[in-house]
Amino acid sequence: MKNRTIIFVLILSFLMLGASYHMMRRETYDTNNNSVVDSVQGTTSGSIPFINSSLVLAEDNSNLFYDAINMLVGIGTKTPTHALNVVGDATGAQLRINRTSYAGGMYFIASQPDTGVCSVGSEWDGSNWVARATEAINFEMKDGWIKFRGDTGLTVGNVFTPTLLAQITKNLTNCRIGIGVEPAYTFHAKANTGNAFMVLETDASAIAGLALGDAARAYGGQVQYTNADDFMRLKADNTEIITIDGPNERVGISTVAPTAKLHLPAGTAAAGTAPLKLTAGVVNTTPELGTVEFTDNGTTGHLYITLNVGGVVTRKEISLVP
Repeated sequence: MKNRTIIFVLILSFLMLGASYHMMRRETYDTNNNSVVDSVQGTTSGSIPFINSSLVLAEDNSNLFYDAINMLVGIGTKTPTHALNVVGDATGAQLRINRTSYAGGMYFIASQPDTGVCSVGSEWDGSNWVARATEAINFEMKDGWIKFRGDTGLTVGNVFTPTLLAQITKNLTNCRIGIGVEPAYTFHAKANTGNAFMVLETDASAIAGLALGDAARAYGGQVQYTNADDFMRLKADNTEIITIDGPNERVGISTVAPTAKLHLPAGTAAAGTAPLKLTAGVVNTTPELGTVEFTDNGTTGHLYITLNVGGVVTRKEISLVP
């Protein structure tokens, strides 16, 4: 019985549609071409007829229009400028793509002349973001920047403020990338909770590094980690300055293969090449075991070392015999 009712309703609908069309249909004779031209009374050029709530064939050119000459379709406009031109109200235009019986889906939103958003799991109601799924992510493009946002643990139907995950900003004077924060620097990362790390990972035979430089001296400064020997290297002017031997816990300055906990290079006769130099200052108020201190009043210099003498931490001056 149910199927028969459905078939009856469909047949009745088609009959009413046909009747409505024939009531509006008009034939005119084209004397120039000696032919009969069909037209529909009460409609205008570009109309896309539809059955309204009164089951009458109707049109609404302001919101549904077809430009037959240029083959353009307008939704919300009668002057489409593209193949499909969608114009919304004052809050913007929104296009939704979703699966049957699913409240979420994907939304394409244009809310400002220079703003476009693609959102999955959330919808813009004109004032707020509304969750349409328990997880949501969107990216917004506006005035030279792109923002990526994402959230979990949402309550469907509730208003929420999307969390910024990353942002790319570009204009004529700077290009900035932010992760977790609106960038104030060329690259700006912030952990909203916990520690912040930047990880560069390679395979066992390669080098992970960070290169710094400018147009005149590209990659002049580098920080490198070599997987093969477990070494860290700091370079300046493309020259290795500090070498850290991880397995042996050694540090070399201007030597690429340190053989001591601190390995300094030999000096030369040229000024500024001494392997170790102390700047004159004042000694600690309380002697500290193992320290080496240097003072100089402009006339006489003193060099001290602090040792354990008979169980007492004692500062001793290193005297040089003439």
